[in-house]
Amino acid sequence: AMAATASPVLADQISFVSKFNAPGDVGGTTFARGIDGNGNIVGDYTDASGHIVAFERFSNGTFSAPITEPNATGGSTSANEINSSGTIVGDFLQLIGGTSTFHGYFYNGGTFTQFDVGGPVSTGILGINNQGDFVGNFGTTAQPNQSYMDIGGQLTKFTVFGAPTSDAEGINGADQIVGVFTDAGGATHGYLRQPDGSLAAIDFPGGILTEAFGINGLGVISGE
Repeated sequence: AMAATASPVLADQISFVSKFNAPGDVGGTTFARGIDGNGNIVGDYTDASGHIVAFERFSNGTFSAPITEPNATGGSTSANEINSSGTIVGDFLQLIGGTSTFHGYFYNGGTFTQFDVGGPVSTGILGINNQGDFVGNFGTTAQPNQSYMDIGGQLTKFTVFGAPTSDAEGINGADQIVGVFTDAGGATHGYLRQPDGSLAAIDFPGGILTEAFGINGLGVISGE
């Protein structure tokens, strides 16, 4: 983890409390992908049928029923993040006539709302803040993923340093965005996008690959 305005958080300062697998998980495939301020966690796992199923683990340690988007005909629903209002965002796979397409979704109170950037492209929602601003990626087989953001209901697509591919992974309450881009040489870097549109690459010292996945209200960035 690192921050633009604070000292890095060291691994030996982190306390590991517990580990868990979601009910229905087969083979230890549970991925915890997002957490809200109350300790509710979302993620996904692979069930006995080989389908990817989303879940919410509540702060008291109990789990929601499996979360599957009704239109997920491809047997895949992933949950990527949750905000303070309990809105979960993610993506699901749809197969129509032999064509597979990913769509973004919002899920709250048992109701799904599909979201697509538009056109014949796949869409994923990867991060959401407490105001409801969200970020993600879109692309096609012919056009590798690029980033987008939706701030106050205004959708904006953007590239990162002109890179052939990028993903917007996380957004905080100040609308600072972090993500990942791959440069023309094939190297993977993290990035930070400020609200004014300025960009900074993030490379861990001595690392050969860096990815930035989340940023909190203090500007602390997490990744790998």
